[in-house]
Amino acid sequence: MMLSVPRKQTTSAGRNWLRRVRAVALGLGLIAAVTTSGAAAREPDIDSAKHESPVAIAVSSGWFYPGLGGDSTGFGVRNFADGPRFFDAFRRYGGLDVMGYPTSRPWIGPGGFIYQLTQRALMQWSPDEDNVQLANVYEILREAGYDDALYARSIPRTEPDDSTTLADARAVRMAWMTDSAITQAFLAGPIEADSVDAAIELHGLPMSHPEAFGPFVVQRFQRTALQHWVEAVDGGEPVGTVVLVNSGDHYKDLLLDDSPVTAPHAHDDTRMLDLRDEAEVFVSTVLATATERTYNVIDDALAEALRLLEGVPSAAPGLEAAAEVSAQIRFRSLSPDVFAAFTAPSRIGVSRDLLNERREAVAAVLAHELQHLADFHDQQYVPSEAACLEAEIRAVTAEASAWSSLMGPAGAENPQSALERMENARLRAVQAGTETIRALVEDGWAEQCSQHH
Repeated sequence: MMLSVPRKQTTSAGRNWLRRVRAVALGLGLIAAVTTSGAAAREPDIDSAKHESPVAIAVSSGWFYPGLGGDSTGFGVRNFADGPRFFDAFRRYGGLDVMGYPTSRPWIGPGGFIYQLTQRALMQWSPDEDNVQLANVYEILREAGYDDALYARSIPRTEPDDSTTLADARAVRMAWMTDSAITQAFLAGPIEADSVDAAIELHGLPMSHPEAFGPFVVQRFQRTALQHWVEAVDGGEPVGTVVLVNSGDHYKDLLLDDSPVTAPHAHDDTRMLDLRDEAEVFVSTVLATATERTYNVIDDALAEALRLLEGVPSAAPGLEAAAEVSAQIRFRSLSPDVFAAFTAPSRIGVSRDLLNERREAVAAVLAHELQHLADFHDQQYVPSEAACLEAEIRAVTAEASAWSSLMGPAGAENPQSALERMENARLRAVQAGTETIRALVEDGWAEQCSQHH
């Protein structure tokens, strides 16, 4: 029997879920722009191209940024099997907003340490500890003799602290934080706001006092530098703004000039470069996930939701369909009681109201619409009210399966929004059995499905 879904199928908030609460997104806030010396530097042209034109981007095991080479080549940030989980670290440290774009492929250095560079940081994987941390970029550059070159780029020189223990060094150096705006930005990190330990994990300890360079004041840390704008100048940032300096770009310019690790590559080239010997050797890798799909998405939040669904077996048919037909998946302005909508043959719109929702919840919503997409391309699409309701049962079941896989069998332990409460309710309905899920679907979609007979 052929089944159907309406031409425009929606994930509705339902009558009992019309009150929707935005989750508060913890980010760096003040730290958003990128600067080098002099006036604030602007993001590369790839940003506008990426967000204005449909681009197929690989999301298995991470995220690939095309266009960084001026064409479809670029750099990926990925998780590797039995190796560095760079994409997890990239997310932990604030993603694109904080780390900036990736500017290298991963490379293997002395001792088996593996590195990957972004505009504003250097990620480092330790084979002994099997974890990824940020490397002390500005200490590395100091030891390599580049303090004068950095000073020419408006980065303060290193100051000695005369301490004899790590605890003493921490106490002495933290007392150097005398610029209140820089201190506020330092503490407003993506790991845990207002935590000194979390701030040190991201930035490292201060290596200098704040120092004035024309219209801004800069303080150097082991891993980053923060720039506080105190004077208005043409092309500069607004007075009071604090921004992250491109420490990763400083590392690339001074230590990786003309290195093949910084040459953009195709999205399916996941090799690392072994730089331990004089001969530079490309090394094949194994990704943390077995599939390699590309999706027609331009929003980081939706790409991350798709990546999460890569680990949900029940989502595979919808993901395969989305990749095969290059389904356009975008944030859209939708009706207040609609979270997402599938429009045949290959468009999925997700409400902009979900931008600040937990990514697992966005993934569950996408699983619902991807089920409709898969049904349509499997030709289960005959216009009838009964078939419409059956299609919604399959979609809600797929949604609940994704939510359970990502959050656990009980769903969100402490739901933070109306969407999360709805996902918990749908999961409980599916777990209760056929009659309960059918009643939920008939209550939420009967009127809509009655228009498709």
